[in-house]
Amino acid sequence: MSDMAIAQRLRDLLDEDPDLAAGLEQSLVQARQVAEDGLKDELLEALPWPQSVAEYVDYIDDFARWVPRETDSPAWRAQAPHQRYAQEVSDRLSHFFWIIDQRPDGRDTSVAYGSDTFREWVTDFARDWGSFLDTPESFGPDVLESFIDNAPEYHVGDSLIDGKPNAPSGWMTFNQFFARELNGGLRPIAEPGSNRSIASPADCTFQHRYDIDDASNIPATTIKGTHKYGNIATLLTGSDYAEKFAGGTFTHYMLPTHAYHRFHLPVGGLVKESFVTHGQAFMQVELFDHGLKGQDNAETGFEFFQTRGVVIIDTTDSPCGDIGTVAVVCVGMQNVASVTLTCTPGKHMAKGDEFGYFTFGGSDIILLFQKGVDIDIDTAEETRLVGVPVARCR
Repeated sequence: MSDMAIAQRLRDLLDEDPDLAAGLEQSLVQARQVAEDGLKDELLEALPWPQSVAEYVDYIDDFARWVPRETDSPAWRAQAPHQRYAQEVSDRLSHFFWIIDQRPDGRDTSVAYGSDTFREWVTDFARDWGSFLDTPESFGPDVLESFIDNAPEYHVGDSLIDGKPNAPSGWMTFNQFFARELNGGLRPIAEPGSNRSIASPADCTFQHRYDIDDASNIPATTIKGTHKYGNIATLLTGSDYAEKFAGGTFTHYMLPTHAYHRFHLPVGGLVKESFVTHGQAFMQVELFDHGLKGQDNAETGFEFFQTRGVVIIDTTDSPCGDIGTVAVVCVGMQNVASVTLTCTPGKHMAKGDEFGYFTFGGSDIILLFQKGVDIDIDTAEETRLVGVPVARCR
């Protein structure tokens, strides 16, 4: 769908539903009002604030072909002189949801979450933008330089050889850049011959650990006051192993937008399943420390209905050791965040082997272990890189 088509569909949707249009406009106005009190002035000034339906449609026209980049704007300048922090892309993604995620007049749900048709449009917009980020128009030398010059957190140099992309043909689209490979040797796998040590599947930070009860539930979370999520069988919809983790362990990790976005097996074994479930695009956003913060964690429950890739690994006959069946769930968050799996069912894979990647957006990874696996999860808050131990089976 073209940007003109996605914007026209929005116009038609709002023309057909005056209540939705009114609720959207109220959300836009409230988002600006709350931001005026809570956001730092530089960020408030740098972001667009549509205040009417017509202005929102114009905003969508522009945003539909926005090429992600990091700039030296004062809104994204760190405290120390001449330093930057890679927050512009993340802030613009969060802002997209913030302005439609308000609950004016004490509503139980926001306009974004309370309307099925509008939520479907948001998901279609995300897919449309994702398609644009797969085109050559979405990337070029100026975009690359913006990340090298202004976003050290992206560690672009880890994917350059003599100052050029390590991909043979270079990065032709933004998504190719976003899902870039690292130069060899930068992510060694700890204890590669032992499944007793669980390797980090991504560059990520720990979020939560839960015991799964005998009905396959973790502590339920209520989203926007109406919908409850927390059943592992729901998370694994479509899997023959959906009920196999009752009584087991759930652990959850988050990848920031600037992280290396390829993922690797935490254990070695036989791949039993590998599939992607397509879901919605949504993120809850709050104001935090005078900035925009996406609630990208298990307490929001969004993992249960966003696009996710599921990989099931049987370690029974693995030379690395038998710790039962392990599930890895790769969750695409925020606007686009599609999931590509490259592993094949029926194939034995080694611990640390790459098995897929995320394209643009924030992302989460969930690991599931079966009942009877006595596992000690490292809950430290610092970032852990692919291959470092994140848990150990006793």
